[in-house]
Amino acid sequence: MSSLFSQINLTDMPQIVECCNDHDICYDTCKANRTECDLEMKSCISNMCAGAAEKESTSDVRKIEEALKGTFFS
Repeated sequence: MSSLFSQINLTDMPQIVECCNDHDICYDTCKANRTECDLEMKSCISNMCAGAAEKESTSDVRKIEEALKGTFFS
């Protein structure tokens, strides 16, 4: 997984690992469209953040959102 998340506690958010793994698989797929891969990751993370925001881990959710700004998508 990217060092992007190395300082964020992912214990309560295992879904982010799944989002990253799916993103890596998409990139490794022959003839994959980078924009589509990135949009799928954005959707995955948005769904994960929406669920996590309902729990106690909102500070980590905000850290993830900030870390991703301008990285994969704007």
